Amino acid sequence: MMKFKDFEGSYDEINNFFQNNGLNLSNYLNIKDEPENKKADRRWIFLLIGLFIIFNISNCKLEQNSEYYIPVSILTLGSLGCLIAIVQLNYEKWIVSTIAGICGLLMMVISFKILTPQETVKVVKDKSEQYLDQNTEKENTDKK
Repeated sequence: MMKFKDFEGSYDEINNFFQNNGLNLSNYLNIKDEPENKKADRRWIFLLIGLFIIFNISNCKLEQNSEYYIPVSILTLGSLGCLIAIVQLNYEKWIVSTIAGICGLLMMVISFKILTPQETVKVVKDKSEQYLDQNTEKENTDKK
């Protein structure tokens, strides 16, 4: 026998009572379903990618002493931040968000004329080789 609130009986009796009368046990017990994680529309991702690319191209064309350089730079960084946030919201994978962020920052480094594309590739290559070498050495010392 089970008893909860105003009902007493076997599990089948209580379950049948609710089903036969078109009632929902969850509503009676005030159990709320978990809210669904609403995802942003994919159009937002494509819109933000487009804006990010347009702002990066604008930064390439602007001189650093131009009055529009800083506002466009802020808009570029803001569009990248929004893009990463929406990617994280939709896919809920930190690795995807991290890769999108790193790629965006590399594009910004090139568009802000901090490094040339060739220098950027060289730096990324050197840093990744250094990282892989450190992990390989660590694995070798752990095995000993």
